[in-house]
Amino acid sequence: MAAPSFRDRLRYKADQFFQSGFALQVTIAFALVAGLIVVFSILAELLLVLPGSDFTLPAAHDGPGWMWVRFWWVLTHIFDTYWIETRTVDQVFSTILTLVNYLVFAGVIGLVGSRIAARLESIRRGTSRVIESDHVVLLGWSEKIFPIVSELVQGFGHERTVFVLLAQRPVDEMEAELRSAFGKPRASLRWVLRTGAPTDPDALDRLSIETARVIIVLRPDDPDIDADTQAIKSAITVVHALRADRRGSAHAPVVIAEIERPEFHRIIRAIDSTVQVKIVQPSDYVAKILLQTARDRRMIEVYNELLGHDGHELYVHRFPELDGEPWARIITAFPEAIPVGYIHDGRTCLLASAEQGSRRLPDGSRIILLAENARTEPVLPEEAEAGIITVAAPVTAHESETPVKSRFLILGYDPKLRRILTELHGYARSTGRTAQVLVASTTAPDDSTALPLEGEYDMLRVEVLHHDYLLPGVLENLHPESYDAVIVLGEHMPHANFDELDTRVIMTLLLLQSMRDTRVTGCGHLVAEIRNPANRRLAEAAGCARDVVITNELISKMIAQISREPALDDILRDLLDESGAEVYCKPAAWYVVGTHATFRDVMYAAAARGEVAIGLQAHDPQALIRLNPPKDEPVDTAPGSRVCVIAESEH
Repeated sequence: MAAPSFRDRLRYKADQFFQSGFALQVTIAFALVAGLIVVFSILAELLLVLPGSDFTLPAAHDGPGWMWVRFWWVLTHIFDTYWIETRTVDQVFSTILTLVNYLVFAGVIGLVGSRIAARLESIRRGTSRVIESDHVVLLGWSEKIFPIVSELVQGFGHERTVFVLLAQRPVDEMEAELRSAFGKPRASLRWVLRTGAPTDPDALDRLSIETARVIIVLRPDDPDIDADTQAIKSAITVVHALRADRRGSAHAPVVIAEIERPEFHRIIRAIDSTVQVKIVQPSDYVAKILLQTARDRRMIEVYNELLGHDGHELYVHRFPELDGEPWARIITAFPEAIPVGYIHDGRTCLLASAEQGSRRLPDGSRIILLAENARTEPVLPEEAEAGIITVAAPVTAHESETPVKSRFLILGYDPKLRRILTELHGYARSTGRTAQVLVASTTAPDDSTALPLEGEYDMLRVEVLHHDYLLPGVLENLHPESYDAVIVLGEHMPHANFDELDTRVIMTLLLLQSMRDTRVTGCGHLVAEIRNPANRRLAEAAGCARDVVITNELISKMIAQISREPALDDILRDLLDESGAEVYCKPAAWYVVGTHATFRDVMYAAAARGEVAIGLQAHDPQALIRLNPPKDEPVDTAPGSRVCVIAESEH
């Protein structure tokens, strides 16, 4: 695209003025009138203008008193509020002439006003070209916009961030919702709104996407359209536009597309390999987190912190002074961070200490750190200490089996159910114990696209009951207290919005709460899926769900993290893929014994097992999992104490 002309810049500034608040517009208008008066007063003084006889004139026309006379003369001329005639007839005639003047100019003003009104309507739709650089482009309207913007503002820190939003909604409606969520635009947050279809190349051309930092394609929330089809068309349009705009340009914005169906992923990657496209598949990631939370309490807290910007998160940095250093020395080289792996030649390597031949950091690598903020510097240990670190063997106690959950009750059906069952089958194979699953739903189909066929998974037994568990007696007959974990999903109903799905989940939680109050036994470990973050308090108020997974919020956090650091896409994909490394909580006694061990000792022992220790949990069942604790913090090895690690297996 050609560089913006002076006219483009002037038009963009004018649009920003008309889209600003009323108070600012009035202030600028008064400033313009005052500037006009000052300019003409100066000109009148330079030209030595002689006002009419109705002014009281000083003796000398170039004396200091004349400056104020000429200023008043300019002011009265601008507002047309005086006359100099002395006879009554002349005064009446001049008054009539003034009224005629008003009528003539009223017509002219009316014509100009209608033109201005049309222009304001055009501005309301957002039709001018955006003149920004390093901005964030959001395509499509979704409830995920609000957490994405909030997370990115935190992630970018004090940087000035401009969000350009294109959606098929009126600008004033989008403006009202954004102001309701974030208040007035401020120094660190400003938005530019445009109405149009993200699949329209002309609409994209107005957004200056070629100079953007990141372009985020969201699946629309409208239940009446195929969200994936809309998202794939928008992504294709963006890739084609970037391919045309990048001729002769080295700038390459990252494109993040939220696309559910995997068959569309190949299409995106086949369009143009020169455009960097990151695909976020919501159901895959949410299914993984739901199941891990069902298997292990408090796990949702770990993912919320890893994916958010208000705690410890993942950063990727280059430290040239660490090139070629043994990984055993790098493990504790960061006083306030934990190295979890590195990126070399485009390849992500987690669990670096477990790889053969990778005991030293390859030259040119970028280190993946778990830290509270990006400002951290390495301090390598002394050589003598490094020798001990390199040869240290882990101290292992009796590795008794952790409790294995094998009975699951799933209330409700969602297309991600098959992914949950696939993950559950992998978990069952790793434990060697067949998992039994009962699915109760009125909308679950029987075909293999939703549920596995008989015999497809040898370690999984699935039974489907097509019953409405909200009806009296149905839920009680399922005996939820007899299951190791209960997962509550929103029923998959066509044309239902998020609030309607969440309402059914909340009603289910209330029924389970009532059953727990009337029975001696509880309902096992309960995990609930809520889509709209605004319904979190209602779900928690039910009192029965110990872990509430806000799916839209999780996906938004993931998109924001990848927007901040595109390299995190492969890292998060690895952590949430069944074939890669995962986050586990294991008994502390597997790593250290005694009462004098510290978290530094746990890190060495975990590295010797091919794992990365990232946190601790005290033996109190209500204790939180604390990520990145101080290296010298004593480790509680009492039964029930656990270490949070990134590992390839649960044992």
